[in-house]
Amino acid sequence: MYSHKVSERLKGFGITVGDRIRVSGKEGSLMPKPETGDPDCIVIKLDNGYNVGIHYEEGMAIEKLEGRVELEKLAQKEIKFDDRKPVVAILSTGGTIASRVDYRTGGVIPAFSAADLVSAVPELANIANIKGKSVMNVFSENIRPEHYKYMAGAVASEIAEGAAGVVILHGTDTMHYTSSMLSFMLRDLPVPVVILGAQRSSDRGSSDAAMNLICGVNFAAHADYSGVVVCMHGTLDDKFCHIHSGTRVRKMHTSRRDAFKSIDMKPIARVDYEGGKIDFIGEHPKRGHLELSVASGLESKVGLLKVYPGMRLEQVALFREKGYNGLVIEGTGLGHMPMKGDESSDENDRIFNEIRGLAESGCLVVMTSQCIYGNVNMNVYGPGRDLQKAGVISGQGMLPEVAYTKLMWLLGNYEKEKAKAMVSQNVAGEIVERREVAPDFEKGE
Repeated sequence: MYSHKVSERLKGFGITVGDRIRVSGKEGSLMPKPETGDPDCIVIKLDNGYNVGIHYEEGMAIEKLEGRVELEKLAQKEIKFDDRKPVVAILSTGGTIASRVDYRTGGVIPAFSAADLVSAVPELANIANIKGKSVMNVFSENIRPEHYKYMAGAVASEIAEGAAGVVILHGTDTMHYTSSMLSFMLRDLPVPVVILGAQRSSDRGSSDAAMNLICGVNFAAHADYSGVVVCMHGTLDDKFCHIHSGTRVRKMHTSRRDAFKSIDMKPIARVDYEGGKIDFIGEHPKRGHLELSVASGLESKVGLLKVYPGMRLEQVALFREKGYNGLVIEGTGLGHMPMKGDESSDENDRIFNEIRGLAESGCLVVMTSQCIYGNVNMNVYGPGRDLQKAGVISGQGMLPEVAYTKLMWLLGNYEKEKAKAMVSQNVAGEIVERREVAPDFEKGE
C-alpha cells in the first residue's frame, strides 16, 4: 500500500489505481504500489509501456485525467462434466504456478484458485473432469508441519469422493519436502497423487506452468500408478515431463525448467506434452482397491544439522538443551562429522561428546550425507564406526530432507524404539537397493 499521506492525497482527488493521472508533468495510469519499495513513491505506467516512480513531495501537482485501465480479470470458462472421463482433483496451495502479472497495468494479480487455472489452461478439459479447490495460499518456504496435515487430509477427502487422481499445485522451493512427507503420511494410496509447480510464472513466455499442469493431470487421470510423485519439465524445451518418486527427487537448480531430478534412480515415467503418451521407465506400483489411511502424527522437535569445518559446540548443544527428540545430521562423505582430532581441535572432541550425550538422552540421531549421489556407509572408516558406537544411526543413503521428514513422521506415529527400528526400513521408496549412475544434467537425463 501507498503511505498514508500519499493515499490521502490521491483520495482527495478521487484517484484510484487504474486512473489516468498527471504527476510532475508525466502522464500515465496509476499502478498499485509494489510489495517492496518506497511507499511515498507514486508509480505510473507511461504511454510507452514503462513504469516510472515519482517521489511524492508536499504540494506536488497531481491531476486526474480522463480515462482509466481496469485490472485484468481471468474469464471463467464453464466446465461441463463428461461421464466418459475420470475425475481429477486439483488442490492449489500457492507458489509461482498460482501467480501472474497483468501486463496492461503492470500490477500483480493475487494468487488465483485451481478453478482459475482450469480456465487458463483449457486443454485440461480434454483430459479429465476437473475439480478445483484452493486449500491454502502460501509460498512453499513458509510451509510448516500443520500444512502437511492439512494437505494430506484434503487429498484423502478427494479420493474418498471418487477422484481418479489428485494434483497438488505447490511452490518449487520445498516441493521435495512435501512430496516426501506426503509419501509417508498417505498410507495405501490407491491412485496417483501428483505434486507440481512452475519455475517461471504464467505471464512469462518461457513459463513451464501450463505444460507441467497438463502432463501432471494426464498422469493423475490415466497412469496405472499409485503413490506420491513430482511432475516437472524433463528438459529445457517443451517436449515432455518426468515423473519422479516423491522420496527420491530434489530441486537441483534455482531457475531452470528441468530443475528437478531423480536421485540415484531413473525417473518413474515420462509424459509427452503433445501426444500425451505415458511411458514407464521401470517397475512401479499399480492402481489398486486399497483403503487409504492418513498417518498424520508429526513430531515437531526434529532438527536438521549441516556439518562444516569449524562448526561450534553450541550449534550441537542446542538440540539437547531444547529437548529435541530427533536430529538428522547432513554429514560429509560416507557419513562423518567433526570429532576426535589433534591438540588444536578440542572443539571437535566436545562436539563428538555432545552428539553421544544427545543420543544417550533418547534423541534419535540419524546420519546422512551432503553428497547428492551415493550411499552412507559408516563402517568403512574409524570415525563412522565411532559415531555408531556413540548411538548415531545410519541414514541408509536417504536424502537429508527425506530423512528429516521421515523422522518427524516416525516419531509422530510410533513409540521411540519402534521408530528407531524403522529408520532403516524402506517405508515409501526412500531407500533404493540398487543405485543408478548420476545423470547428465545438461542432457536432461
